[in-house]
Amino acid sequence: TYGTDGYIHQDSKFEEDMTLIIYLNQSWNPNWGGETVLFHDNEIFKAVLPKFKRLFLFPAAMDHAARGVSRWCPQVRQVLVFKATKQ
Repeated sequence: TYGTDGYIHQDSKFEEDMTLIIYLNQSWNPNWGGETVLFHDNEIFKAVLPKFKRLFLFPAAMDHAARGVSRWCPQVRQVLVFKATKQ
């Protein structure tokens, strides 16, 4: 919801681990924000907007953040996250 901002973090310290995000909102306006952003060398190099049923897979050791939503957003940004590790 508006006012809940994400912070840059990693889901794992192991290079082989992966994070999978599934976006659950059935409709999303790009003006609402809420992107998942990936960082490399302290620069954003990929931004993914929430889109219903979109799957986003990336290395869990990569710096990333969920950007906050706009105050105009009437929804809660909903995602399902899976974190996988090689055994």
